[in-house]
Amino acid sequence: MQIIREHVASKAPAFDDFPGLGVKVFMIRQKDRFGAESNQYAPVYLWPSVKPMWKFIAGDGFRGIVDSFGWTPIGRVGEQQRFRFPSSVSPSQDA
Repeated sequence: MQIIREHVASKAPAFDDFPGLGVKVFMIRQKDRFGAESNQYAPVYLWPSVKPMWKFIAGDGFRGIVDSFGWTPIGRVGEQQRFRFPSSVSPSQDA
């Protein structure tokens, strides 16, 4: 996990002023902490509009992600959809 933490620390500042990006979240779960059975890493990008999102996906930045981690599914959450925590998980559980 140290490699991932170093990767996040080195790459995160590049997203601070990324054109059109609403929020970039680096999610990390560490094995044997707070019930995690394995190490997991998931970057999440939230775009207020589609045009800058596709510009990023078609550009060198996303190509670097694919080269490093492989292709990942890209999804869209509409206005009527909401993320929900499973009943066994509380958002404050890891706090």
